[in-house]
Amino acid sequence: MFSFLNPLFLFFLPLSALPFLIHFLNRRRSQTVLFSSLVFLKGLEKTRLRKIQLKQWLLLLVRTLVFLFSVLAFARPSWHPEGRAGGGRTSAVLVFDDGYRAGQLTKDGVVWERYRAGGEKLFELFRNGDEVLVRFASLPEDQSGLSHDLTVEQEKVFKKEAVSIASSEPAALLQAHQLLSVSHNPNREIYLFSDGRFSLSSVERAMERRSVSPTQATLFWLSPELEDGDNRALVSFRFADPVLAVGLPIRVEAEVFNQRKSTAASVLVSLYLDGKKVSQQAVDLAAGKSKKVLLAAPVFASGWHGGHLELPDDDLPADNRLYFSFYLRPKLRLLLASDSPSYWSAAELVLAAGQKSGSWLEIQKARLSEFSRLDWSKIDAAFVALPASFDYGWWERILRFVGGGGGVFLTPEGDLRKYPPDVIKEAAGLRLEGLTASGPSEFFSFWPEGAHPIFSFLARENRVPLLKFYSHHKSRAGPEAVLAARFLKAGAALVERRGKAGRLIFSTASFDRANTDLYFHAFAVPFFFRTVQYLASFSAPVEDFKTGGRVSFSPPDFPKKVPLRLVGPDGSAGGVGLAGRREGYLDLGVLTQPGVYRLYQDTSLVGIIAVNVDTKSSSFSPVEAGQLEKALPGFKVVEIPLGDQIEPVVRQSRSGRELWKLLVFAVLGLLGLEMAVVRWGEKPAPPLPA
Repeated sequence: MFSFLNPLFLFFLPLSALPFLIHFLNRRRSQTVLFSSLVFLKGLEKTRLRKIQLKQWLLLLVRTLVFLFSVLAFARPSWHPEGRAGGGRTSAVLVFDDGYRAGQLTKDGVVWERYRAGGEKLFELFRNGDEVLVRFASLPEDQSGLSHDLTVEQEKVFKKEAVSIASSEPAALLQAHQLLSVSHNPNREIYLFSDGRFSLSSVERAMERRSVSPTQATLFWLSPELEDGDNRALVSFRFADPVLAVGLPIRVEAEVFNQRKSTAASVLVSLYLDGKKVSQQAVDLAAGKSKKVLLAAPVFASGWHGGHLELPDDDLPADNRLYFSFYLRPKLRLLLASDSPSYWSAAELVLAAGQKSGSWLEIQKARLSEFSRLDWSKIDAAFVALPASFDYGWWERILRFVGGGGGVFLTPEGDLRKYPPDVIKEAAGLRLEGLTASGPSEFFSFWPEGAHPIFSFLARENRVPLLKFYSHHKSRAGPEAVLAARFLKAGAALVERRGKAGRLIFSTASFDRANTDLYFHAFAVPFFFRTVQYLASFSAPVEDFKTGGRVSFSPPDFPKKVPLRLVGPDGSAGGVGLAGRREGYLDLGVLTQPGVYRLYQDTSLVGIIAVNVDTKSSSFSPVEAGQLEKALPGFKVVEIPLGDQIEPVVRQSRSGRELWKLLVFAVLGLLGLEMAVVRWGEKPAPPLPA
């Protein structure tokens, strides 16, 4: 589509008719001239006359085109392949990646400072009447609209600093697309200041869900070009063992990513615990690849612990650390429940024998009929022997304990045929089919599944002892049941089905000492200890909070007095009241600084909270211009390396391809053609006689 940037000059188009006017006004009327003889006119032939007429018409055409092209050149015509008209007002959204990746150091300086300098220069392209929005990708919930106050929007760029938060460019692009889709200005633009390390899947899903029509607009992508930057990132971590207990090694698995295009050799990954380096390991990382590293350290004290994983300094230090915290009780509080007083006596002896130095188990006994009077908040794990008679009262209390984060080990005292058929199925994922017993000299061989956490100690054993059970309930396991142990050729032995918050393990066989020889093997001590630790560890899960998100913290021992004092990683302190209490949680607000926070009641430590930057975007591959155009229908993506001149590219996008230079060259060519036509057919004058 053609448009003119100076359309007023089109009023001078009639001037192109001047050569015709001059030609026809200079035509003379024919006159009769008497000659004595026509002998001198015989040489003038008809072809000569036609040549003169053709020359005159060519000169007339060339001079007319010279006037026409000159006027059009002053009118500045432009060509828009997309069919948009140039000129007019502009609607623009400036999207800045102000997250942790903006702190990367390049040869031209810190990325955020380059973003901000480019954004401030960009405002020179806007004029009164344009509408602009400055949008920061670290604020996914920003619902601001386009504004005509350019000064206010420019001040946003000048005052903003980069933050230690994972940015969300997709949310910002979706908002920009929505704002520009309803704009009536001819120029609709998005300016994206980002390195492109984000996922477009959420944008594509949102576009499909909305079924929006394509919006004709331009996205200018100003990229800092960080492909050759020196950066490694800790993108994730987890505790390798679900059981955290005093005396056991704490194993932390970290995933390290190499963002470079070349191999990074001997990258040192360090583990710090309670302020001290306790472990380290060097790894080689291939270009653009990640590797998992396992670090371990023993913990000998109960209570709260905090630490972090660390990489050596590189161009982007924000993704070189991941913090964690966990709590180890001085004693695990175990409930042994049964209606037969002697049912758990053998298990209690085994647990007592396994405590080598001091007592770290606090055991409480109760009948099932006493469940309603128990203080379940003081119980970490429970071993419950199910009686032959069923009662919904104590059954609902067990399920409520598991739903609140507790761990329960259920085992039958005898035949459970009187139980409602769906009770065990809903709790454990098993449908019981009746009790079966072995013969006098027969037994059922118990075989653990080594992959289950409660049997991880078997990895250090050469063999598993032959464990005998003399009766068990036949069952059919559903897809939701996780098999922890089985009877050889006889079906499931131990099954786990996780609840909403806690753990529940169901045994199809009775653990009464008359039904098994388990207690005569050394296997019994690690089995019962590991089971208690596994069930109790889930009652106080370790949480990984992210910067920029609201933190709801549930301490194991909930404070009853106010005020509480929250001390940040930099030593700054703030008050926390119990007004934020909700079902055992404290609302600590939005924490934006990564690190370890400590919560105190007077001088007593209530909890340690680890807050991390979500560094997963460090491992994303940069998106390409074609992917952006596909995700945002109707948008034309123009890539501009950060630091290059923005104004010429933007002006050409707004005005299209200007043709005035071509017209000037055409005028010069026509003037040269006119000179050639004038000299066409002229013969040099004969020399004068001497």
